[in-house]
Amino acid sequence: MNFSAFHLIKRGTQYLEKNDIESALVSAEELMLFVLEKEKKDLYKEKVFLDTGQIKKYFFLLKQRASRIPLQHLIKSAYFYDHKFVVTPDVLIPRPETEVLIEKILERSYGRKVFEILDIGTGSGVIAVTLAHYFKEARITGIDVSSEALRIAEKNAAETGFSKQITFLQSDCFEKLKGKSFDIIVSNPPYIPSYEISFLEEEVKHDPVLALDGGADGLVFYKRIISEAKDYFREKGLLAFEIGFNQAKEVCNMLKEEKFFSIKVYKDYSQVERVIIAEL
Repeated sequence: MNFSAFHLIKRGTQYLEKNDIESALVSAEELMLFVLEKEKKDLYKEKVFLDTGQIKKYFFLLKQRASRIPLQHLIKSAYFYDHKFVVTPDVLIPRPETEVLIEKILERSYGRKVFEILDIGTGSGVIAVTLAHYFKEARITGIDVSSEALRIAEKNAAETGFSKQITFLQSDCFEKLKGKSFDIIVSNPPYIPSYEISFLEEEVKHDPVLALDGGADGLVFYKRIISEAKDYFREKGLLAFEIGFNQAKEVCNMLKEEKFFSIKVYKDYSQVERVIIAEL
């Protein structure tokens, strides 16, 4: 018996809903598009039927999703700022809150001359690639301690057409950047307190611990970056962070202690304090 994609998406949605998967229809639909190797606009043009192999693959992926494996890991991609990025378990899955970080950097840098940007903890490279898209004349340096993450970042830069504008480097913070200076330094560092890792949602636990664990208080990387960053700025530099829940006050105090000014906190789409940008 032949089954249409529409019929299987309906069954898949019901199955995921029974397993308490949020946005079950989205997952069922995206998994179908992945199996068929189609874009959404093409799927709904005509009635599409799956062969036996495709049906087996689809139900296997549904079972994986029902076990709380992230959708992005199953379809090996995620969208961020309208670009499609390769995503694997070696990198943090890009999330909508991080788009606020980009928005505020663009706002605060309006009218500035930006030639050099540093992305600390670049992961999949979504921040580096997105900033390269908006700052056409800037050179972007993306650093990470993970060689696996850098491999994914380089692939994403190549597939989005920004390889010539971005340099990726394996470095522990500023370790391999001696003598370099930047107009903008940005980071979405690990900021989950260590003790909270085991309490995270199951999907989030599939992200690499290296990209989540911010030390005992979640602030280890902010302390390090803020204390060292002042030696790596060109004139009138911007330092931009994504932050975790209830971290704004402490991060702002760190910035003030290191003589940063024009410190401003911005909320994300859920009205949670999510981004801090300061000047030096």
